[in-house]
Amino acid sequence: KDLHMLRTRRMGNDALVDVHVQVDPRLSVSEGHQIGEYVRTKLVQTIDEVSDVTVHIDSEDDADSYLCAGLPLRQTVTAALNQHWQSLLNPAQIRQINLHYLSGRIHVDLLLELSQDTDLQKARQLAQDLKNAVGDIAYLGRITIYFTL
Repeated sequence: KDLHMLRTRRMGNDALVDVHVQVDPRLSVSEGHQIGEYVRTKLVQTIDEVSDVTVHIDSEDDADSYLCAGLPLRQTVTAALNQHWQSLLNPAQIRQINLHYLSGRIHVDLLLELSQDTDLQKARQLAQDLKNAVGDIAYLGRITIYFTL
């Protein structure tokens, strides 16, 4: 997606490279790692003088990272979510919560298990109720809810 904070230095005949690669914030950690390995390998194979490459994978430009500095970590966020949702769902229905720290907000991807007899209308209503229930948590951004049976 983007490249920033490129730094090179010499150590004898060797060139050392330090680069930050900005990827789509919705990528998995393993895909981001794979992209980093690809960049590292390409630089070492393509430029003879390059002997070492450190690739930092970023979900946003480091110049904006200060926006998320004071945001709470997972334990605090999930406790707040569970407290706000306790009357709406059984915690056992939650299969996965992914948190994305972007632009000064925490965006939430929620994977919920529904029973086979839950119809689409009930699922949509539950999703809306869950979003409404956490509307007063100032540090939250977008809430995306996925369902599985």
